[in-house]
Amino acid sequence: MALATYVASRARVRIAADVATAVAAIAQAPAGEKDTAFRAGRGLVHQSYLKEAGALASIRRLAGKGRAADYAAQALAKLEDAEGSDLQAVERAFGAIAGRNPPNVDLTKAEREMAGRVYVPVADLARYDAALE
Repeated sequence: MALATYVASRARVRIAADVATAVAAIAQAPAGEKDTAFRAGRGLVHQSYLKEAGALASIRRLAGKGRAADYAAQALAKLEDAEGSDLQAVERAFGAIAGRNPPNVDLTKAEREMAGRVYVPVADLARYDAALE
């Protein structure tokens, strides 16, 4: 239980640091590079969430059944819910800093094709095991 609690609490701290880094990068970027800084910052926050979700999923898997597994599952659910609000915070910060709406972050056709070919680790090992069976 102690490990699950530690991983969950440190996850939020590390993510908050990455959100602050993303906002700082936008603020420090020259005017012509703010869009690039926004995209990079948004990507940093998203990758941070993926990394922390993977850590919580592994704790849940290691814990088996019981209170620690339940706690890790709840922390993972809260983490998944929080990503949207942190990404919105980065978008609002861009608007406040740049004085305009954030750039479009949708992938281009070539980027979507490339994204389909890139290896993406599975955050939930239990789902991965179930898919193999």
